Amino acid sequence: MNWKDILKIMGPAVMAVVPGAAPFIPLVVAGIAAAEESGQPGADKRVLAKTVTKLGADAVNLAGKGKIHLDPVVAELVADDVIDAVVGVTNIVATLTPDTNPMMPAPPQP
Repeated sequence: MNWKDILKIMGPAVMAVVPGAAPFIPLVVAGIAAAEESGQPGADKRVLAKTVTKLGADAVNLAGKGKIHLDPVVAELVADDVIDAVVGVTNIVATLTPDTNPMMPAPPQP
């Protein structure tokens, strides 16, 4: 399972439990995607993901012409929290094997 799969699963859960996060989730997904595709090291990827998320909020505000407002600072904070959650879940999933998780199917035998 890669980060995209985890984020698809986590996105709705985050929206359900974090008040006000829903409008930022697509921006965070775009930010993380850009960061992952950049090939930069971890800390640089985090900065890039947060920057893209903030710029996404700015773009929504411009396109909304005053009728929509997404706080770019809140966008960055949401991105930071979602990135932490995705990294944490990815690290947990990476350690799982059929031996450590009886619910996980064994890989097919050749």
